[in-house]
Amino acid sequence: MNQEMTSSSQSLTALQIVIISISVLVFMLAITYLIMSKFGSKTLVETFYGAKPTAIYAVINVVGTILLVCALVLSSNALLSSI
Repeated sequence: MNQEMTSSSQSLTALQIVIISISVLVFMLAITYLIMSKFGSKTLVETFYGAKPTAIYAVINVVGTILLVCALVLSSNALLSSI
């Protein structure tokens, strides 16, 4: 029984990266809403009333989403390449 081990470089496909990005965006939006509404004590209208806090949380949400997606994709690619 001669089995050859071939070394191939594996990485995430574009579809997998898009799926990770969408799930991280939903996660970050949920966390941002919980923080802004003081963990559900305010209604949706009360939470997003006023432009300044909403803009600050939007920037934090975008930066957090980008950083989390990069971390997940890089760590996934590192794990896949070590297999």
